[in-house]
Amino acid sequence: PKYNLLVLPGYGFDDLQWCTKTTLCEKAKRQGFNLIFIDVQKSLYLKQFFPQTNAMVKKYPTRTWIMDTVVKKLFEKKYLTSQYKTFVLGLSTGARGAAILLLENPTIFSGAACLSGDYDPTLQKEDPLMIKALGPYDTNKGNWLGDNNITLRAKEFKHPMFIAHG
Repeated sequence: PKYNLLVLPGYGFDDLQWCTKTTLCEKAKRQGFNLIFIDVQKSLYLKQFFPQTNAMVKKYPTRTWIMDTVVKKLFEKKYLTSQYKTFVLGLSTGARGAAILLLENPTIFSGAACLSGDYDPTLQKEDPLMIKALGPYDTNKGNWLGDNNITLRAKEFKHPMFIAHG
């Protein structure tokens, strides 16, 4: 491989749908990408859970778990090496995950592609998923405006990111 690509699915999507329902895998292989798929099921890519976080949300991995338990271990075991640049790609909530993983891990990821994601939970304060994750906005503004709000952290990005929504 020439590159590594961590591929993040959307909420409730099968982790291998990128291969079974698109041409991503065959095109990536031709371009020299080593693809990494993680079965995160319904992750909202939070850094950690809050006291207000619903038990259903707590069943699924945080971005801390993704990095510490999966990505960093792959580097430690030499399945991934810094010899090849590593990128991250996500769809929907996976796009949210891709953006925030890039932002918080600039020494691991060199860029991201984020397709149809949302990056500012305050734009949809009645979103049931965000309420289950962060608690109701009116009583938990700090959770909504904190480190899970990618838009408010935009100046922290160190690497390029492609964002598309259609």
